[in-house]
Amino acid sequence: MPWTITNAALTEKRNRKNLVELNTTVKNKKTGHTRTYSNNTDISLDDMNGQDFVVISRARYNTTTVEGTACTHVENKVEGSMVTLYQTNPNEKQTSCT
Repeated sequence: MPWTITNAALTEKRNRKNLVELNTTVKNKKTGHTRTYSNNTDISLDDMNGQDFVVISRARYNTTTVEGTACTHVENKVEGSMVTLYQTNPNEKQTSCT
């Protein structure tokens, strides 16, 4: 099953109509390899299996994001580790019944 993040999921629904720009960066913490995605791009995390990573999304709006301020940008940062979960232990010795 592929692991993806939809950029639309990274922005608040109420602000999507005012969204001007959305850029998301995925960085592999071990290798330092970085990829940047632009507006409305699904982000694949398939190559992060077994790795620590950082996802940073920066959104720019044509209106303020916090009432009473001049803020027009929002940044979200998520750090994580991708692991594989198994329903059964793949290293367990298999026994057969005869």
